[in-house]
Amino acid sequence: MTELPPYFGILVGDPNAPNLVRRNPHVRVQPLAVSQFIGKGTVMSFERTRNPNETPYGYFSKDLEAQWSVAIDDVDLVQERVAALLGR
Repeated sequence: MTELPPYFGILVGDPNAPNLVRRNPHVRVQPLAVSQFIGKGTVMSFERTRNPNETPYGYFSKDLEAQWSVAIDDVDLVQERVAALLGR
């Protein structure tokens, strides 16, 4: 990851669970505005369906998992990204 993704997101639940359960996995996504202000504006939620591969949920859950796999190996990555976002 050389740049910040154009959104903030959270993945709730196991996207690879074999069956849909009472509380389906879902993602919440907030696109970054030009001002990069966080906390107001549009927040989108997508729930996993029986065939999530070609849905917004499938796209964002795979992207968030890929970002996490990079970030978990680099303890300084989050601090660097926050500093980049804040223009430091």
